[in-house]
Parts: sequence; structure tokens; C-alpha cells
Amino acid sequence: MSSEEGTVPERKHGSGASAPADPSQRALSDLLVTTTDLLLQAPALAPALAQVFQGIRAPLGIDLFIHHEFNEETRDLGLVTHGGLNHEEAVVGASVRLRPGQSTSGTAAQRGEMVVVSDVPHSQDPGHYFLRLLRLNSFVAVPLSHAGKLLGTLGFGRRDTAPFSEAETGFLQAVSRYVALADYRIRMDQELHSRMQERDRVVAERLEIERQMAARARAGALGSIAAAIAHELNQPLSAAANFMAALRLSPNSDERTLAITRSAEEQLHRAGNIIRRIRHMARQTDFVFQMHDLSGVIDEALDAARSAASQRLPPIAIQIAPDATRACFDAEQIVQALANVVGAAADACIHCQGGRIRVSTAALPGGEVDVGVTVTGVAADPEGEATRFNLKNDAGSTVGPSIGLPIAMHLVEEHGGRLWLSRSEDGGTTIHVTLPPNHPPPDIASLYKS
Repeated sequence: MSSEEGTVPERKHGSGASAPADPSQRALSDLLVTTTDLLLQAPALAPALAQVFQGIRAPLGIDLFIHHEFNEETRDLGLVTHGGLNHEEAVVGASVRLRPGQSTSGTAAQRGEMVVVSDVPHSQDPGHYFLRLLRLNSFVAVPLSHAGKLLGTLGFGRRDTAPFSEAETGFLQAVSRYVALADYRIRMDQELHSRMQERDRVVAERLEIERQMAARARAGALGSIAAAIAHELNQPLSAAANFMAALRLSPNSDERTLAITRSAEEQLHRAGNIIRRIRHMARQTDFVFQMHDLSGVIDEALDAARSAASQRLPPIAIQIAPDATRACFDAEQIVQALANVVGAAADACIHCQGGRIRVSTAALPGGEVDVGVTVTGVAADPEGEATRFNLKNDAGSTVGPSIGLPIAMHLVEEHGGRLWLSRSEDGGTTIHVTLPPNHPPPDIASLYKS
């Protein structure tokens, strides 16, 4: 006959004397210590339960274990981990959601105490149907709870005819308490990890928003400065052009004066073109990201640099790497940025003998493309290079007399790239411009369309 109860009564021998101490009690205590250490260090519950089952299976003669997890939303139990079940038995067990009070495990969950079932084959209790299906003779179900919160249940089954002894049920109850503790700890660790990930995501989003706001502020400030410079220079340059035209048209001007006048008018025309480009850049609000061949863009940048130069540019060589022929950017803005970089490189060549410029492309890790403008003969001192090329110093302020490279740096950074210096293998200095590989940065693309 089967029995179902919350505790196992103490067994009596002979004339009512208590049973002697179980000879396996010492072994069970040692096994409990080993099991406890395993559970307290487990990073995940399912593999830890499998290890626990393998450790106690032979010493206690246990044939299977089943672990049901309690769902707070649906208020029921579902089979999540098991050992000793074949495929068909596992499918049947997983297909049924148990309400508290339903079956032996549900009863343990409802009562909040251990339930022991013996002589299962002769039981007529409908709640023991699954136990009979598993061909068990005895079964122990223990609720898993922590701080009054139900986490699930843990069940152990034996097919041998010997029922679970009091020492064995006490051991299984102790193991279940540590399983509940491990389950709660693992859940808290997972929740903490999830919250930390969410915090990191929120922090990253906030930093990105701040970066975009700073980018907008830089764009607005640079546009205002460019517009102000263009406005202030336009009037005196126009007046100077008128004076040159009057001098050229004067009947009293000789050939030498006319030659000087024509040269001056060419320089004024060049200055006017620079001002028009500055005004256009100040009005520019949308970047048009498209795939472009770097060879053609570099040629355009060199033409722009030549037209803006006050003297003939030094010899320029172009090297296009086979794996770095195209990139995604706004052609007009990058042509202007590269023209400014080449202009700065040409100015640097003035300070060295036999200065030369090499424009090359290279593929970078992550798919970015590097356009390098190398000047041979430039001093190796990093601080001197930063000053000569008008890059930002460690304090973040801009040094140097020209605004060409700061404008180039601004345009490149607004593309999601950067502008930086390095020493080349031939002893020169390279100004690097990094560009996106085949698509614009999503935040940059949206930044200029908002």
C-alpha cells in the first residue's frame, strides 16, 4: 500500500527501542559536503543538478530525478531538468504543466514541505499516474523555496522495492535546500548581469547622444566662424579687386605694372574661390553618403589644392591599394578635407630639402579605408609635427597658424573617421584620413537629416 506524508516516521526495532544509528550516516554527511561545495560554486543550475545526480545516484540507489521550475506569471510548474528519464518519458513530463496541488510535485509545492510516496505500483491515487508510468516504487518530492518565495520542486525516484529511509530523506531534503539556495543565487547573478548590461547600454546611448550633440555644436560653431570669416574678407577683397582692375585699365600703367596687376588679380580670384568654398561649407547641412572611387576623389582634391596654392606644389605620387579603392562618404566634403591636408603637406615641404608628397590608400581592420598623405623630410618630433600640421595638442586646443587642417579634421570626424599623424617607414610624416568602408555610420547619417 502506498503512503504519502510530509515526514518519515522514526522506525522502531524490537521492544520499542529506537533504531541504532544508520551505518551510512557518516558517508551521507561526507557526500552532503561534496554536493554542497559543488552547488555553491555552480555558475548554472542544470549542469550542477546533473553532477549532483551522478554523485548521489549509486550511494542512495536513486534511478532518476526531476526538477520543476515555478513560473510566477502562469503560477504553475514545468519540467526543466531531469536525469534518468528516456526520451519518451521526458517528452511526457515536459508536456504537462502542474498546478500547485496537482501530482506529487505539485502537492509538495502547495504544502511547502517534503512529500514521500512509497509502494507506488499499488497506489490508486490519480496524482501518482506519472510515477507509475516511470515504474517507480518510491518517490520523494521537495519544494525549492528561498525567503518564502517558491522557486520549484525537486523529485527523486527509486525503482527498487526498498523505501527511502529517514536518513536518506533527510539527506535529500538537505540537498534540496542547497539546490534552492544555488538556484536563487544564480537567478540573482543573472538578473544583476542583465541589469549591468542594460546600464551599460543606457550609458553608451547617453554618451552617443552627447557625442552627436557635440558634433552638432562643432558643426554650428565652425559654420558660424566660416561664415563670419567669409563675410569679413569678402568686402576688402572685392575692393582690392576693383583697385587692381582700375590700375590695369589705367592708360598710365606700363607693362611691368600690368604684369604685377594680373598676378594680383589671380591671387584675389584664388582668395575669392576659397571664400566661396567656405561659404558653401557653412551652408552645408546634409552629408550625401555614397560609394566613390578614391582615385577620382584624390585627383579632384589635388586639383583643388593646386588651385588654392600660392606656389607650385611639390612632386606628388599616388598609390591606390587593390583592396582600398572605394569608400562611402560625401565626395564634396572629403575632396575639401583632402585638399586641405595636401595643402598642409605642401606647406610642410617648404621646411625641408627635396620635399615630396605621396598619397596612398590602405585597408584597415574593421573595413575602414585609410587615405595617407605622406611628406618626406619632415622632422620626427611629434610635438613639432603637431604644431607644423596644426593638429590638436594634448590639451585639446588647436595649434598652428592655418585653419585648413582643423576644417579637414572636422569634416573627417563628422564622417565617423579621424585625422591623425604617424611616422612613415621612409622617415617622412603621414597625415591619415580614415573613411567608412561601404556604409555611413548610422548615427552620423541620421544626424544630418534630423
